[in-house]
Amino acid sequence: MNHRKQLAVSSNTAARLQAAAAWTESHSNSSELLIIGHSIEAAANFCLSIASGRYALFGTRRLTLNGLAARLAQRSLAHAEIVPATALSFNGIVARAIYLLNTENRLTYFAPVATKPGFPIAVARTLEELRMNDVSAETLSSLPRGGKDLGEIARIVESELDDSRIADRAKIFRTAIDSISAEHNSEFLQLPTLLLDVCIRSQLEFALVQALVSQSPDVLVTAPLGDERTIGLAEQALESKREAIQAKDGPINSLSRLQRFLFESPQSVAALDETVDLQNWPGEPRECIEIVRSIQHEAARGVPFDQMAIFLNSPGEYRSFLEEAFRRANIPAYFSHGSTAPDPAGRALLALLACAADSLSAGRFAEYLSLGQVPDQVNNNDLQVLWEPPENDLLPVSQSDTQPLTSKSLPLFDDPRRQTVIEGTLRAPSQWEKLLVDSAVIGGKDRWERRLRGLEKELKLRLDEVAPEEEAQVASIKKQLLDLKSPVNTRYH
Repeated sequence: MNHRKQLAVSSNTAARLQAAAAWTESHSNSSELLIIGHSIEAAANFCLSIASGRYALFGTRRLTLNGLAARLAQRSLAHAEIVPATALSFNGIVARAIYLLNTENRLTYFAPVATKPGFPIAVARTLEELRMNDVSAETLSSLPRGGKDLGEIARIVESELDDSRIADRAKIFRTAIDSISAEHNSEFLQLPTLLLDVCIRSQLEFALVQALVSQSPDVLVTAPLGDERTIGLAEQALESKREAIQAKDGPINSLSRLQRFLFESPQSVAALDETVDLQNWPGEPRECIEIVRSIQHEAARGVPFDQMAIFLNSPGEYRSFLEEAFRRANIPAYFSHGSTAPDPAGRALLALLACAADSLSAGRFAEYLSLGQVPDQVNNNDLQVLWEPPENDLLPVSQSDTQPLTSKSLPLFDDPRRQTVIEGTLRAPSQWEKLLVDSAVIGGKDRWERRLRGLEKELKLRLDEVAPEEEAQVASIKKQLLDLKSPVNTRYH
């Protein structure tokens, strides 16, 4: 095995992948390797590309930098009974800190925007970046303008994290670095390590990479030409200079020049040819439609769909429009960060919360029923509870390891009259909308109970008055009584 630490830099992706493949080939088939990619898909695709016709890469570990930090810190955090924080939980803690400071009138610079919906998320991202660069709350408080407010928010967030025994990304990285120093994770130490186009943006990321490569006898880091921050930090971590690798001779056209001079200015100007097409459209919806049309044009030329990709600078703004454009064009698409189709269950939950806030408003409850969200019933007393963990590589447990949480096992047979869906029709919401009108409920728990009891007595009186031979009318009244006593619906009032 060659004991070396290299930094390969090139503007050509194929050249960097070729250098990484050559580094992998230099190790025997039985060697364990640690491959860290910018995303887990990039690491997996690289392994698949080099495994074809060679060997299955047994023992090769494919991770992201976040995933590596989570794996390294897992044992120490478990011993300390600390759980990793997701992006949602961290945003919630930041929002709580802002709310507490705003209600106490302790915000000055940020007071005019403290109640805006996007402010907590922006502060959470800022705090994450600052904490990843080891910027303390005291340092923030000494900064001009909004530094004092930001320092106060940082103190409360840090206190909330400690009290709740939650580790944010910075805490996970610090714990991972300490575990390497203490050699608590021998499975990752002293392995040949490949960092495949991993961006190093913060001090803690740099410290983790530096601690990792110091334990490895053979390291290769690839980086695109022009990413000077990553290249500079990698040179410090490896204590070696960059090595420029040249791509194979190919056609000199607009595409090759774009690859070469993406992060720097060319020395000469060349005419634009057909390999690069620059277009501009008015707005994201029209732009996504034209993108899909260009994909259809390339497909007509014989280019497979799985050989096409779309890179977005702002995925959150474009993703929903792209989903709609692909759906209308009947083109299968894969989104690396998932889709953002609206979930009616979320709107139903908000409608229930609004119903409770408005003193059990009948109008709000009717809005919830119109969304058709009724939980599945397990038996007469228990409802099935499903939990889907968030996609976050900082969490050491994968989604495949989790199972739906149920209060009891699902019975083999159930009374069809108590099922929420009968022959494809969601019975409860539509029937309860009618029952709300018949009972004339307005708001307040007492009114709901009194008027629903009155409707039940009225239905029973009507049932007693109907002649037994009127089977259709008798069945209709009994069905209304059954809907009124449905255990699924009585959970909500």
